[in-house]
Amino acid sequence: MQEIPEITPDAARAEIDAMPLDGALLSILQDPAHPGHKAATEHRRSLYAVAYPAEPTAGMSGGVETAENPVRIDPAGRSFFEAPSSPKEYRFDATPPELRHDAALEQKVRGWFHKAGVPPWLARNFVNEWNRRAGSPTGSDRSEQDAATAEAALRRRWGADYDAKIDKANGVLRAIGNEEIFDLLNRSGLANDEYLIRQLAALAESRDGT
Repeated sequence: MQEIPEITPDAARAEIDAMPLDGALLSILQDPAHPGHKAATEHRRSLYAVAYPAEPTAGMSGGVETAENPVRIDPAGRSFFEAPSSPKEYRFDATPPELRHDAALEQKVRGWFHKAGVPPWLARNFVNEWNRRAGSPTGSDRSEQDAATAEAALRRRWGADYDAKIDKANGVLRAIGNEEIFDLLNRSGLANDEYLIRQLAALAESRDGT
């Protein structure tokens, strides 16, 4: 019998985080007729099951468990782009010790993510980047520079599809129906994060099949 591959939750999350930026892989995952679709889908779900087990643990204030020993991949698991069934199922890394944990904001953010249908890996990426930036407020000059840099990079990558993809990414946020999310993204600098913008666009495109 073939040995079941082993992987740690951290390694599984790292591989999941890279998937939305792999155009070739996303094409396979979104095309049931592709000969590699079944294997790619099973592998994605296996990673997902390891990275985000069904039983939730502590949130931003307590962090997620870090297994010392690798765990076996279970092929069962929710779809890569699927949101959890409840806002409580989102699992975030611990708030850095130098930052004050805002429990009220966490509950609000959980609700926003769930309403917009954000999958756990993308929610975790947003929270981690938010915490990283929280200790260094972005001035207006830096914000404008970051926005220009992100736009230039995305225009190079997307070409004529730039405006359409930006609109799709913003559409995920508009689904929340609350302008406060845009204000928070602008104040934190996350609105100009190329990596997160690309992930939002990938999420949107997973829903419309493009």
